[in-house]
Amino acid sequence: MRLHQVFDQAEHDGMVIECFLQMWKHSADLMFIMAVEDKGEFTLFDNNPASKKVMGLDADLNVHRLDIRAIFGDEVTEQVYETYREVILAKKPISIEQNGIRGDGSSIYFDTLFVPIFSEQGEPLFVCGVSRDITKIKEAEQVAIKANEKLKEYSYALEEINQNLDKKVQERTIELENSKKIAEEALQAKSSFVARMSHEIRTPINAVIGLSDLALKTELDSNQKDFIGKILESGETLLELVNDVLDFSKMEAGKLLVERIPFSIEKIARRVCNMNSIKAEEKQLTFLCHIDEKVPKVLIGDPLRIQQIIVNLTSNAIKFTDHGEVCLRITSEEYEEQGILLQCEVSDTGIGISKEQIDRLFQSFSQADTSITRKFGGTGLGLSISQQLCELMGGQIHVSSEQGVGTKFTMSLPLFSGSTASHSTHKDPLDGLDKVESVPDLSGCRILLVDDHPINRHVAIGYLDETKASIDTAISGLQALKKLQEEEFDVVLLDIQMPEMDGFTVAKKIRNDLKLLTLPIIAMTAHVDESSIQDSYNSGMNDHIGKPVNKYVLYETLQKYLRVSIDNTKLDTDVIDISEKSVPSEYEALFVGIKKLNP
Repeated sequence: MRLHQVFDQAEHDGMVIECFLQMWKHSADLMFIMAVEDKGEFTLFDNNPASKKVMGLDADLNVHRLDIRAIFGDEVTEQVYETYREVILAKKPISIEQNGIRGDGSSIYFDTLFVPIFSEQGEPLFVCGVSRDITKIKEAEQVAIKANEKLKEYSYALEEINQNLDKKVQERTIELENSKKIAEEALQAKSSFVARMSHEIRTPINAVIGLSDLALKTELDSNQKDFIGKILESGETLLELVNDVLDFSKMEAGKLLVERIPFSIEKIARRVCNMNSIKAEEKQLTFLCHIDEKVPKVLIGDPLRIQQIIVNLTSNAIKFTDHGEVCLRITSEEYEEQGILLQCEVSDTGIGISKEQIDRLFQSFSQADTSITRKFGGTGLGLSISQQLCELMGGQIHVSSEQGVGTKFTMSLPLFSGSTASHSTHKDPLDGLDKVESVPDLSGCRILLVDDHPINRHVAIGYLDETKASIDTAISGLQALKKLQEEEFDVVLLDIQMPEMDGFTVAKKIRNDLKLLTLPIIAMTAHVDESSIQDSYNSGMNDHIGKPVNKYVLYETLQKYLRVSIDNTKLDTDVIDISEKSVPSEYEALFVGIKKLNP
């Protein structure tokens, strides 16, 4: 049909009617026209195919004033008619949601728009309607309602559970007590994991500290020195943190053991002063140390752990003191039979601690105040570890303080005194750490460095280069054994943690070769404890160095086995002092024979 360009009312109205007729025919919505009859009755004037389908009528049926009572019965019909009457009384379109019945008797839910049609005289003629099937929507609403009811039931049940929570907690507590053994095994496994991970954790720390130390010896401008110096300081701080976490883990699992060997408290005090004097000078603090003359020269105990506690107390005192002085005072008094009570007192004129803060001072991961971590750093483990170490050795730590005046920590530790002779026959694990930091001249000495990690090798070579020694490297146990067969070396630096063949196995294979029987072997390990030390001796090693390697500890250890004095005078390296203490039992008889040949 061609439309005119000029508006034509008849044509326009015809097109609108044609469009609505097409919608009437094809719409999925139900469309109907009800004629108003006498005495409040209605008849179906016409309806579209969708409506006929729902009513069960033939799609081709010509509907004209059809009485629907015959289809739905009087009851349903009267309900429908009542809706039509409400629409006529309202005299305006109304939207209503209502139930309905299909021609097959099934239920249907409609959302219907009713429109009343009146004559010019105001008499009602028709009620037209468009209904949309919303049955599925209503079913979904019913599901939601039922779900809400279920939710209320669950909420009620949960409320009942909460009411009985105290009883259930008590029952659970009993179950947890019965599971204590399992929890302890899990804690033990965790501690073992942390110990194994220490090697992997310390490897990158070794790179940071070692490479930074080497870089500071190169030509750098002031900014570069400042940056690398801060990297080195951060690496050392991180190492302290790792050590604290490992110690804490060991103590949690009950695996931290203490030694009982002769040691000198004077040496420990001197080391503590050397380690903290620079920081005290930077803050312009007076750092005092006094050892009472009554304190025995030789004591029996664990020097490493005692030093760890005193270092922690002293460094804390310097950290929290901005002016004045820090004093380390060591005294002793008689304690039970043949024993003494060693008292190490660390006092300062720092910021002090309130009584409330003292109550939580020795808790793990806790510091006196939340601002402490932000201002001074730290993990809050140092004092907790120090207290636990002290208690492990049978002692106690007490603290007294006044805010703004200062703080005093006192460690009381029961120990036995030892003779000077007994001290000379035992190795102090701290010996050498307080000596003059000089570089020995190892010219002419051949050193085999065995380590699978390239950064560890690079750092160690950097330290050894300063000694002018001849250095060769091996990246595996097999390569090391091959080089030892082909060449002669004065000492072997042997990494413990290596793939395929670990250091213990390499050391045993070296000792199985008679011509290498007296070759000094020094272990390098990130995990130094009583078990690993014993394993190193059992496998034929002479000594051990912890990782990250401290170069002055390395120099001191090498001097013992290369017979080089600190004044750079090289001694006879052909004669090696063989100590039965460093020889495993399986080689003892052979060593006795060698000593007879070399009295």
